[in-house]
Amino acid sequence: MVLQPSWVKAFKFSALDYILKPFQAGELLRAVEKAGEAIDNEKTELKFKTFLGNLDKLKKVVLRTAESIHIINLNDIIRMEADVNYTRFFLDSGKKLLVSKTLKEYDEMLGESGFFRSHQSHLVNLDHILSFEKTEGGHLVMADESQVPVSSRKREALFKIFENLG
Repeated sequence: MVLQPSWVKAFKFSALDYILKPFQAGELLRAVEKAGEAIDNEKTELKFKTFLGNLDKLKKVVLRTAESIHIINLNDIIRMEADVNYTRFFLDSGKKLLVSKTLKEYDEMLGESGFFRSHQSHLVNLDHILSFEKTEGGHLVMADESQVPVSSRKREALFKIFENLG
């Protein structure tokens, strides 16, 4: 089996452009403009629809622990917690993984993929929030029944996200 760079795989999945993570806003804007121009072409429109259909296949992250390399679906991540220069992942299977990257790196990588930095030490998957408890400064109750603090600076942004959900 021949290993291919990820950009080759992306184009095989009908990609119109390729953006490296962490991406810059300007790169994303140019890619969207390029896609808009390409939509005028009927053949490219079909490729664009195929690409959108393949997005679910691209929603994974590779996590390297001291023992293993894990390929994890983003939906399987409930939350992440900073542990000095490491990040501890809490998965819906109950499994916990310690990865030697900072929470900031994962915030930059996953912030546009349904994750929210509720506190300097916590990044949560919005799909796994069960409730927001207002007591004691406020915290989130997650699908694994863990309680994640919400900093006072992040409350307003979190409430705006809640407004857009319903």
